[in-house]
Order: sequence, then C-alpha cells, then structure tokens
Amino acid sequence: MTISLLGMTDMADVPDVLQKIAPRNDPTKLSDQVVGEIERLILSDELREGEKLPTEAELCQAFGVSRSVIRDAVRTLSARGLVRVQHGQGTVIDLPSETAVADALILHLLRSNLTIHDVLAARAAIETGVCPVAAQRASEN
Repeated sequence: MTISLLGMTDMADVPDVLQKIAPRNDPTKLSDQVVGEIERLILSDELREGEKLPTEAELCQAFGVSRSVIRDAVRTLSARGLVRVQHGQGTVIDLPSETAVADALILHLLRSNLTIHDVLAARAAIETGVCPVAAQRASEN
C-alpha cells in the first residue's frame, strides 16, 4: 500500500499507528511537521505514555524523511518533555509532569511583559467560564 505522508512511501512495514498520519503539504520545516504529527498522535491517545516510539527507521519510512529530520524532531519532542530517549533501548513517550508544566508557564510569564493585573484578569476570565461547568458536573455526581 502506498500512502503520501511527507513524501511517497511504501507503508507495508510501518506500524499501524503511523499509518494514520495525515498528509501534509505546507512550507513548515520537515522536522516541525513530524513533531506536529507525533504530538497529534499523543493527544489522540494513539501513542500513550510509557509506549516506545517506533524505531528511527520506521519513522523515516512512515514520514518519508531522512534520519536527520527524525533526529531533529525527537530532540524537539525531548526538549518539550514529550519523549525520553533511552540510548540503546529506544524513545519512550513521557508526558511532562504538572510541576514541569507549571514551571514552564511561570518562566514564560516572568519573561513576558505581563503584569500581575494581566495574570489575574486572565484567571478571572478562565474561572468565570469554568465555574458553571464544574458546578453542573458536581451536581450530576
């Protein structure tokens, strides 16, 4: 079976989860496209925490890209805390902890020009939208 992903590829030996990759035709850097597709697979639970990512060769075949593109994508995913590279054993899906996410958010807020007033206004807007949903769910249980 031939499917067009980032290029034309024979998909016979590619893991099933990678056969669901959507075709991409945009000018985005190839490694960023690979990152986006792997993130989509993680968000849709087709790749789950603790599972091994397919091998570099399988990813190259599935995406129709070179090893350097896959390596760059894996480095990006690792820097984002979405995968953990275990040399000699493969790459494992490893979602960031809540603390890591909170630390990254705090760092981003500190680096931006936001004031505490901006943060509190955003919090109020979020809580205003979330409270009715939380109350409804609480009354259903």
